[in-house]
Amino acid sequence: MNRRSLPDFPALWKRHEELYLKLFSKALGELAQKDSGASTLDENLISDQLAIILNRICFEVNKTTKQEISKPLRELPIQPVEPKDLSSFRQRKKPDFTCDLINTFADSPEDNQISFHVECKKLGSPTSMSWILNKNYITEGMSRFDQKSHEYGNRAPSGVMIGYLVNMTFETVLDEVNVRIRQLASKMPEIKFILPALGKTIKTRQDLTREFVSPKKFALFHLWVDLI
Repeated sequence: MNRRSLPDFPALWKRHEELYLKLFSKALGELAQKDSGASTLDENLISDQLAIILNRICFEVNKTTKQEISKPLRELPIQPVEPKDLSSFRQRKKPDFTCDLINTFADSPEDNQISFHVECKKLGSPTSMSWILNKNYITEGMSRFDQKSHEYGNRAPSGVMIGYLVNMTFETVLDEVNVRIRQLASKMPEIKFILPALGKTIKTRQDLTREFVSPKKFALFHLWVDLI
């Protein structure tokens, strides 16, 4: 009997994906409720606060359910797994969060550990003439999931973009981000949320066909949180 049948991996990944989407959504909701002044912080400092909340949530879940859930790792450099990685700079890139899955159905060492990558960006008004937040969400965030220089989500069926809204409404930011997608990443579909948002967080899925990173079919989830 073949106990390593390939159809089992999608189910394994789906559970992994759903678990961390749930954990991040819960943590973002708590981040939005804290009187921390997060909206005024650098996006890296916001992510540091989020990491602390995630660490506690994972601890509580592990303690109450007796599960073994690994906390998302903050700015873990992408690891080389085969010789060709040694000649690139990809292993030096650092997604904001990494949630690894041990692939028990892998047929090669390269596929033994698959990373669920999460990239975080502030959303809102430009902070300067050259630092345009809603543009950066695409060029410094979404695009990294289909760039040879970064290869976020390599070998993975999905990944996540987190948006920290700091001074605009969901509707206004969504309009501006989609304008930037049409201008800068026209091969990507526009982002579609069900608006108006209820509460402080909102989630959607964007199905991509990647050119430079495998697998070609890739689901990019967007989790936005209102920190205003």
